[in-house]
This record gives sequence, structure tokens and C-alpha cells, in this order.
Amino acid sequence: NNFQPVKQSIDLVGKEQESEKITADPQTLVKFAHPGISSDSKDFYAFKFGLRVLGSGSFSSRFFTEIRDKKGLTYSIGCNLDDCDLSSRIVGSASTRPVNAREMIMAIKEEFNRIKEQGITQEELDYNKNSIISSSTLVSAKDIVKYLDVCRKRGINVGDINSYMKAYHDLTLEQVNM
Repeated sequence: NNFQPVKQSIDLVGKEQESEKITADPQTLVKFAHPGISSDSKDFYAFKFGLRVLGSGSFSSRFFTEIRDKKGLTYSIGCNLDDCDLSSRIVGSASTRPVNAREMIMAIKEEFNRIKEQGITQEELDYNKNSIISSSTLVSAKDIVKYLDVCRKRGINVGDINSYMKAYHDLTLEQVNM
């Protein structure tokens, strides 16, 4: 058959862990995780903003444009912050043909490294600020629940949606790239 073993790697707290699983599936699902930041951190909004640029900002994210559009390695890729009371981590996934799995894993690592080393651009800052602010009226129930949870953790008055939007509006390039 055409199915090949694929090593999947996860970089957690500086230690890379790999596992290999062979399935009779024409797609390989690559899952990844990386340490995140707690919602009670003073840098929470800057971190979330950088994550949006990296992989949770849909079609405009670096994962989407670099790995999907330019390299053609996947149809869908993304990541989000999984923040709970005990820990915080970035979790993400993408699917690809088994033959492309290693290349996709390397591309994901490259994008993590690129945002860590180079930060985001002024254009990415401006575009994503505008996107967040203009889409704030079109939030889903899931977004509202996430916002309420962040408010609870940070001790913010849940009725003050303006502070949430202001936090993103006031972000600077230096704050996101620190």
C-alpha cells in the first residue's frame, strides 16, 4: 500500500517528543502543541494577537498563507490558545497527504520560529486590528463564552466589552513583538 509511517513531533517546554502511528487513511493529521500564556498575564492580549497572526486569524494567518496557499501542503490549518485554570497551551492541527507530513511539520516549526525571531509586521498589526474591531459585532456564542471566561479569570466587569476591544485597539507593534 501507499501508506507510510509518519513521525509526529510536539515541542513542549523545549523538549521534542515524537510518536509514530500508521493508519490506513489517505490523510495524515498533524497535531501540535506549544506552551501558551495565562489569561491573567499582563501580556495576554499581545500574545493572543500574535497568535492570531500566526495561525488563528483564518485566511490571513501565516499558517494559512505560507503553508496552505504558497506551499500547498494542506487545505486547512490553524491553532488556538487553550487556556484553562491549570495550564495554557497553543493547540493546532492540519491534515495532509502522508508523503507531505514531514514537510508540513517543518513548515509549522519554521512559522513558529519566524514569529518568535522576527515578530509581526506593521501591516499585519494594522490589518488584524481592523479585522478584530470590524468583526466585533459579528461574534458567535462561542466567542462570547470565551470572552466571559477571560473576564472571570482577569477580574474584569463582564459588562465592559469596550475594555476588551480597547485592549486590542491600543496594542503596539513593540508589545506584540516582545
